[in-house]
Amino acid sequence: MMEGAERSLDYVPEDRRVAESLGWQPGIWASFFLLVGCIILAESKSPPDLVMMEILGVVFFAGLVLALWQAVMHRNRTVLVRQDGMIQVFRKRRLDMVVAAQEIRLEKVDIVAIIKIGAPLAIAAALFLALGLAMLWKDRAANSGSLSALALGLVSTASLASAFWTRFFRRHLLVPVRNSRWLAEETVLLSVKQHKLLFSGEDGGRPL
Repeated sequence: MMEGAERSLDYVPEDRRVAESLGWQPGIWASFFLLVGCIILAESKSPPDLVMMEILGVVFFAGLVLALWQAVMHRNRTVLVRQDGMIQVFRKRRLDMVVAAQEIRLEKVDIVAIIKIGAPLAIAAALFLALGLAMLWKDRAANSGSLSALALGLVSTASLASAFWTRFFRRHLLVPVRNSRWLAEETVLLSVKQHKLLFSGEDGGRPL
């Protein structure tokens, strides 16, 4: 059992860590807001008036918050470590709990939920790409409206691809959460290779 400072993930060798594989949804939408902000800023008069500054402030703030969220998510990924037939669960780079492998369940694919998420994204991608291209054709020139519509269409496509990737190319594990008022289990995404390594591989290295 690790105690004190040794409960830190820093004391676990890299080759023994199985870090969750996260999607890029916050980063994808952060890029949209930052790109749209730059498009608006490029077309606005100099200096921008108060209303335009408020709009730009909201757009850039949303982009930066989403980008920060993506960075924090990846910094604080849940990490699983196999040791003596047990699974050590590290959250925010600290040992949170140790569970038996049998306590971690594989989440079933919910086709209805996938359709509810995927269908609106697919429709939005098609509509905004078509709208952006139609505006470009009509105006014979790029402007903030057509570029923003195209950006939204492309981002919706990227968001759909990310959702598809995380759903069908990742294993969704339900890992217990200790002392949480809101969650009994946390969904942790692993690749097929990581899943096999964690549950089929032999324990290696020195005891932690």
